Amino acid sequence: MMPIKKMLLLLLALLMTLSVFTACNTAEPDSKETDTETATETETDSVTAEQETTTEEDTTPSSVLDGVKFNGEILHVFSWTPTNIVEHVEELTEESTLIDQAVFNRCDYAETRLNVKTQWEQYPMQPEYDPEFIETIDRENSNGGKYDLVVNVSKFAHALTTRGVYSNLNRYEYLDFDHPAWPASLIKDVTVGDKLYFATGDISTNLVFMTSVVFFNKDLVKDLTINEKIQAKWGEKDLYDLVTKGRWTLDKMLTLCEETYLDRGAPGKTVGDRFGLSTYGDLIDNFYYGGGYTTIVVEDGGFTVSPDFINPELVGKILSQVNEFFYDTPDGVFASGPSGAWDAFGNGEVLFSLAPASHAYQRHANNEDLNYSVLPVPKHSESQESYACTQSFPYSMYGICSQSKYTKIAAAFIQALAEESYEVTRPALFDKLMKGRYAEDPEDAEMWEYAVAANVFDVGRIFSGAFGEQNLTVSLFKSRINSDNDNWSQALGTNVVSLTIYASQLAGEILALPD
Repeated sequence: MMPIKKMLLLLLALLMTLSVFTACNTAEPDSKETDTETATETETDSVTAEQETTTEEDTTPSSVLDGVKFNGEILHVFSWTPTNIVEHVEELTEESTLIDQAVFNRCDYAETRLNVKTQWEQYPMQPEYDPEFIETIDRENSNGGKYDLVVNVSKFAHALTTRGVYSNLNRYEYLDFDHPAWPASLIKDVTVGDKLYFATGDISTNLVFMTSVVFFNKDLVKDLTINEKIQAKWGEKDLYDLVTKGRWTLDKMLTLCEETYLDRGAPGKTVGDRFGLSTYGDLIDNFYYGGGYTTIVVEDGGFTVSPDFINPELVGKILSQVNEFFYDTPDGVFASGPSGAWDAFGNGEVLFSLAPASHAYQRHANNEDLNYSVLPVPKHSESQESYACTQSFPYSMYGICSQSKYTKIAAAFIQALAEESYEVTRPALFDKLMKGRYAEDPEDAEMWEYAVAANVFDVGRIFSGAFGEQNLTVSLFKSRINSDNDNWSQALGTNVVSLTIYASQLAGEILALPD
């Protein structure tokens, strides 16, 4: 006999089948109820699909340019000619590189998207900071606006702004500075009142390359048991862990450099010896900027000298720490310049190298024997909100000529160019910087992102030419380290008065400029 439990289950199944059969035969096939249920199901599916699509699209930043089209107007662009990565490629050839392709595509994309054309006049700067560039732009702008856009070298930003060559970018509806292609720190640090006359970010092919980073030699990390020291001292797994958890600081970097020096025969600290950290003159500012400080701050619609910069105790402590490491221990060394820095690191002589990211592109990418990656410039304390660094010059600034008859179209073109740079050009630059490893090693890729996100735009540095003949905001800190001197009160001296006057005058000049 069939077990009682099994019989009950069978009876229940028959009753359920009978119920469904009866319901199907009593309802009208074309009844409104059936139509309503079917419509509701279809509508629900549609909404679900729409929600899924919307969620997917939300990962891509929205654009103020959606639906914007012009009538085939021609924009005239005057651009400096960078020595490393160009801002514009006229046409592609068989010799064109991955980066050439990306730079060409971004302009082509922006033109097609907006239905405009551009004509680029590239100024062959020799030497790099030829002042005739400024004179040419100023003259043509004053004579009726031959050019619509200017792509200038970063050190010219202050001169072109104060001469009235640029128009206020904040007046244009087609520029969206909340888009991630534009660094938020630039808007915060360089806007006076509601006035911003130049912009950079992903739109500058050079900015990523001039970002200050800390290269590290992976083989030396292993040989010197750096990760084991990290685990023993601070409980984190490795260098990557220190960065992602916000614990990568100047103290820790210098501690990891201790006892790394290896004398390879010649007297004194010389090329060929092994060091913990190497850098050179142009990068020294990062020992200050890494703390998240600037030299000039925007306050009450004007510029004032940063209270951090004129704080003898704060800056004196930084100077003492850095000078003691480089001058009182054998573990740190100043290279003679860029070539000395990349040669030492490329030859496996340095654990950490504070240098521009461009060194990866110019030298390290072709060194198959070098196993390396980068970290951001270290913080000064773990409580610091984010990593910070200052760029090496030069990189590109984009501005709209005040006398152009196509200022709105020029604004839209800059926005389109920046958006495409963010989506396409920047990954191509990273790919070249990292020897094709951008997509292959997530941890390394993440470190590059941390480094570039750390860029800080200090008006005191960008406008250094306006702060007296000696470029006080740039030279004061460097000169203390170069001379092994930590007396910051002495360095400031009467310079505080000069800096205050320059800052006030500069803000006044900018506020007086027309939109």
